[in-house]
Amino acid sequence: KANKDGGYAPAAEFIEKHPGSHEPAGKAMAQALALAGAGAGPGDAMIVGHAGYLSFLALEIVDALAVGEGRPEAWREAARAVILAANVGEVCGFEVGEAGARYLPNPESTDSAAKSNDAFVTGS
Repeated sequence: KANKDGGYAPAAEFIEKHPGSHEPAGKAMAQALALAGAGAGPGDAMIVGHAGYLSFLALEIVDALAVGEGRPEAWREAARAVILAANVGEVCGFEVGEAGARYLPNPESTDSAAKSNDAFVTGS
């Protein structure tokens, strides 16, 4: 229900209208990422996911980095604000690093072409 009601919308909107609706998915993706990356060495990682869920994984990553790397609370809050405000379309993403988080939009955005993921299939 939350996906149909929200369509392509910032994570903050999903959290406001459907509290907790995407939390299990975000936590499951973060756990899978932690398991997959357990043996990886230092360096950058590129994570690909569905537009509707990517923000919730990004929030989990920011929280984990804030705790695991001892980042200041101001860093965590600023990074979360970027993620919560972004209306993530298809083939978009986030970069998270020392400077915080930034949204990486797609210049050929799909979020205005369909109101929800179902619309790509049903045309409505």
